Amino acid sequence: MLAVKMRLEEEEGKALVDHYHIRGFPSIVFVDQDSSEIDRIIGYRPSNVFLKELKRIQSGEGTIPDLISKTTNDPDNFELWTELASKYEDKGDLVAARDVWKTVADAGVGDKDFVYYKLVELNSFIAEDATDLEIFIAENLNSEYSQYAFRSVISILRKQKDKEAEADAWRRYINLLELTKSYTASIYNSFAWRMSELEMNLEKALEKIRDAIKMTKAYDRETVAGYKDTEAEILWKMGRTDEAIKVIDECIKLRPNDQYFKDQREKFLNSK
Repeated sequence: MLAVKMRLEEEEGKALVDHYHIRGFPSIVFVDQDSSEIDRIIGYRPSNVFLKELKRIQSGEGTIPDLISKTTNDPDNFELWTELASKYEDKGDLVAARDVWKTVADAGVGDKDFVYYKLVELNSFIAEDATDLEIFIAENLNSEYSQYAFRSVISILRKQKDKEAEADAWRRYINLLELTKSYTASIYNSFAWRMSELEMNLEKALEKIRDAIKMTKAYDRETVAGYKDTEAEILWKMGRTDEAIKVIDECIKLRPNDQYFKDQREKFLNSK
């Protein structure tokens, strides 16, 4: 096994990021002698977990070639098909992932509703068109997969830079979560922060981030500070700068060594 470290800011690094569809860091891609990807590790792992993953990949266990072989020998094993499709999605090969789910659908293996949803989702991402996902939501509003569909719709609209459509999709997504009582503080924060970026639905965003703060335990100072930062940003975008400064001061009290909050306070002050 030979490790090669690339610098993103250099041309060769940028080319590899595009070629291997790297969407976040850290990402470690494992390739064979022909530079074809066999597996990847996405995100930070503790040293013991990382070493275990390295040994697994080095042995060939659970890699793409291994899973292709296993699904060929055990075509009724839905978990193996799911793992293989996920590997293709991780590497950005959505066509290959879709082909896996087509094979599963034709064989009638596993959860048929989930397989159908994955085909709709992947076809939509490949076409970069959210229409079929919107139809899926309308026809399957009570399905557990409607929430996934909304997130995919939002992702596609964000990529298309259709701000109004994205903001409307977020609003409908939050409404569905509240209807099904499946909302979380984290989702409220994601909604509120994105609305602050889009500068849309700010009143509703302020309401939901305050709900998120109420839902969070006071001793979780780091999370509370993060959510209050979202509240401050929204207040600032609404032109309520003095209120924004008061809230960001609370963030600084919770995390006094965090320079980001101090920079936010300076930003708010300079805008007055």
